[in-house]
Amino acid sequence: MLLNARQIQRVSGKERIILLAIEDITERRGIENGLEKTRKELAVLAIELERVARVKSEFLANMSHELRTPLNSINGFSEVLYDETFGTLNEKQKKYVSNILASGNHLLLLINQILDMAKVEAGKMKLVLSSLSMKSLLSEISMLVADIVSKKKIEMLLEIAEDLPDIEADELKVKEILYNLLSNAVKFTPMAVKSACRRKKFIPG
Repeated sequence: MLLNARQIQRVSGKERIILLAIEDITERRGIENGLEKTRKELAVLAIELERVARVKSEFLANMSHELRTPLNSINGFSEVLYDETFGTLNEKQKKYVSNILASGNHLLLLINQILDMAKVEAGKMKLVLSSLSMKSLLSEISMLVADIVSKKKIEMLLEIAEDLPDIEADELKVKEILYNLLSNAVKFTPMAVKSACRRKKFIPG
């Protein structure tokens, strides 16, 4: 019960009186108690969600690291074979090695994207800037989507201005951007229509 008292000033010459009001607040108190209980439960849940997110981020980071280590070796040896460092390859062998290298780079790109998500959630995302050749990057990314281009039975043309300057950026992030743009262009190009997925010429400035 809630008791309220208020003094009432009467007209001159009359005694003052006090007004007492008694209110049943059982329902309101029950609601308040329920809200307090819910607030405590939400606080516990928030702590648990933060712990789960931290564990997930650590797992993704560790998994990505463990996958990248052997994959970098695969890509490295593939590059050595493709460059014919230890002997000449015939046309079919060079094509197969090129496919292995392209697939390895594609898988590395996906792993890096997973690792980036973990870094973003953990608030630890940092850019590693370096001078990059856009011509080399575009050529590399075009190799990554060559397989899905052939499956769609469409044509992909790569046109790059000869005087295209280098840029300063994070190599992995630029590769992710270019891959997403190009793969989406291929994905949404109808197979039935004979058309070309064309890279526009890059003009400096």
